[in-house]
Amino acid sequence: MPSNRVGTRETKIYIRHTMKKILYIIEYLFVYILYLIIKIIGIDAASKMGGVIARFISRFTQATQIARKNLKFVFPQLPDAEIDKIITNMWDNIGRTMAEIPHVNKLSEEEFNSRVQIVTTPDIKKIPKDKATICISGHFGNWETAAHTTLRYSDKISIVYRDANNPLVNQMYLSWKDKRFNNIPKGNKGIKEIIESIKKKNFICFLPDQKLNQGLSVDFFGKPAMTPSAPMKLALKFDLPILFGYSVRTTGANFKVYLEGPYSVTQLLKDKKNIKDKELELTKIMNKKIEDWIKKDPSQWFWVHRRWSKEFYK
Repeated sequence: MPSNRVGTRETKIYIRHTMKKILYIIEYLFVYILYLIIKIIGIDAASKMGGVIARFISRFTQATQIARKNLKFVFPQLPDAEIDKIITNMWDNIGRTMAEIPHVNKLSEEEFNSRVQIVTTPDIKKIPKDKATICISGHFGNWETAAHTTLRYSDKISIVYRDANNPLVNQMYLSWKDKRFNNIPKGNKGIKEIIESIKKKNFICFLPDQKLNQGLSVDFFGKPAMTPSAPMKLALKFDLPILFGYSVRTTGANFKVYLEGPYSVTQLLKDKKNIKDKELELTKIMNKKIEDWIKKDPSQWFWVHRRWSKEFYK
C-alpha cells in the first residue's frame, strides 16, 4: 500500500509538471504570434492595439480589484468615478507598454529622441566616471524608455530585472531589450554579477517598487511594506551616487523621462551613525521618491501589484 501511494504521488507530480510545460508552450506561442503582429504594424499602431486589448482584459481579471483596493487606500478621498478613470488609464498604459517594448530598444537614436523628452536637474552633469552609479526607477509610463535614457550618460548599463515565470517568454523578453544592456536577474544568482558591475563602474538600475518577501519593512504611503534593501545597501557599502528617474507617457508612444540627481549618500542621510539606521533611512527616502511620483501621475503606475502584506488583501 505505501508503495502505491508513492507511485500515485509521483504520477500526480509528473502530470502537474507536464501540464505546466504545455501551458508555458501555449503561452509562448500566443505571445510570439502577438510579437510578430506588433513587429509588422510599427510602434504607434502596436501601442494603440495594446491599449485596446489591455482595457478589454481588465474587465475580467482580479488584478483590477487589486488595483482598486490599492487606489482606495492611497487616495481615500477620490470618488469612485475618478478611481475608475485612473484604472482605465493604467490598463491602457500597461497594454501600450507591453506592445511597445519590442520596438523601443530598436528605435534609432534620432527617433528615440523625437519621442522621449528628457527632463533633468542641473546636477546630472556631476555623474562620476570613476565609480558605478545606482539608478532607482519604477514601473511608470514605459519603464524601458527610462532605462534606455541612461545610455545618454554611460555605455555600461546593468539592469536588475525579475525573471518571468515562463522561461520561454523570459528569453523572448530579454531578446527585445537593448543589446548594450547587461541584464541581471534578481535574487542570489544575480549578486555576483552586480558586484562585477560595480567593479566595472556600470550604471546599475533597479525597479524597487514591487513587493518582496525579503528586504526591509518600510512604510509605503504610511503602511509597512517589504521593500528591496539591496540598492541602498550597495550605495552605502561602496559609497555610490544615486540617480532617481521615471517615465511618464504624454500622448500615444511619446514620453517624458524625469531624472533627478545624482545624490551622494552623505547628501541624503541625516545624522545616522549605525549602519542599519543608515540603510533604513536611505530606503525610506527611496520609497518617498516613488510615493511622490505616484501622487503626481497616479495613472502611470503599475497598481496591480500586491504591494502590501497578504492580510491587507483579505
